[in-house]
Amino acid sequence: MLLSFSILLVISNLLVALAPSITFLLAARIVLGLAIGGFWAMAAATTIRLVPPSLVARALSIVMSGIPAAMIIAVPLGSYLGEVASWRSVFLLATALGAAVFVIQALALPRLAPRGEAGLDTLIDILTRPGIGAGILAATLVFTGHFGYFGYIRPFLESVTGLGAAGVAATLLVFGVANYLGSFASGLMAERKLKLTLIAMPLAISVIGLLLSVFGKDVIPALVLVALWGFAFSGVPVATTTWITRMVPDETESGTGLTVASIFLGITMGAAGGGLVLDLMGAAAVFVAGAIPLVLAALLIASKVRTGAP
Repeated sequence: MLLSFSILLVISNLLVALAPSITFLLAARIVLGLAIGGFWAMAAATTIRLVPPSLVARALSIVMSGIPAAMIIAVPLGSYLGEVASWRSVFLLATALGAAVFVIQALALPRLAPRGEAGLDTLIDILTRPGIGAGILAATLVFTGHFGYFGYIRPFLESVTGLGAAGVAATLLVFGVANYLGSFASGLMAERKLKLTLIAMPLAISVIGLLLSVFGKDVIPALVLVALWGFAFSGVPVATTTWITRMVPDETESGTGLTVASIFLGITMGAAGGGLVLDLMGAAAVFVAGAIPLVLAALLIASKVRTGAP
């Protein structure tokens, strides 16, 4: 499954690089969404089968550190190359990297036999367990707020902070480095204080977003706040994945699949909502509006979500 999703990623990036029209490009990006969603769900489920239960949070933090590690390289590099070369060259580079990673996975991944079968009734059963539905909704809200911010950080940095292409790339690099460092700290936090981690991270991101809307016009405060934002967000995917695997140990593949689906729903809502706010009220307002779902998520987790063993 992991190799199949990796192939889809390679195919999608190649199709985007060669896209003759916007319709073709968007269709290729749908393929990318299928690849990333499936890979993320299966990667988490695979990870927890490779380590003892006491090390799940730490193992997930190591695997999830691949996301900020990629952001350190891909986001600023892609932004810069898109300015100095062309966006097609960025996707051709991504195609080559994806192909190389496919080979590495084929050589390194162990074979794991499937455990049982799952269907629609399995997903319904998971959602009706105490606290699971609230947790899934909270994950959706957290990613709605975060990607309402992150999807529009570039226009904010350009129009409010006044940075050019190089400055935007450097700021995104700062975000990625802080996120990478934070992913290891968040693994230890989730291991010891899972519910506190689940609550504290979205609250911290909401406060940082509000501070950015006020102080983001100056370069140094903007850089500091973006770094803190990257560090805070590192705990979200680690803590969320740790939570679902702890609460549904008997259906980890289906549980992580539900969580990833909720995350991508949140990304979609954040992108759409952030774009609407940007058009109507400007880039700074995006960081005010995005705080709302983040605070709601923290309140929902505090009041409705369980983190102890079922």
